[in-house]
Amino acid sequence: MSETWEMALYILAVGMTTIFAILGIVVLLGQTLIRLVNRFAPGELAASVISPSTSPASIPDQHIAAIHATVEIITAGKGSVTSIQSER
Repeated sequence: MSETWEMALYILAVGMTTIFAILGIVVLLGQTLIRLVNRFAPGELAASVISPSTSPASIPDQHIAAIHATVEIITAGKGSVTSIQSER
């Protein structure tokens, strides 16, 4: 193998390793930030969840119930709906 190809493969390996390391750091910092926010401010938004009984008149109760059920399923019970706005 020529010296040029060896240098190209070396630069490729160093570059890919650097990218994966930086992405790993970003993921770890993001997870840490999420855990800190959830630990120190867990229930501030939970009180403002819109329930079908307090829904705006422009959004049918069935739609609000469907949105709540979808968020519950997708987030495995960890998410909550804080506001629902009609696009009309």
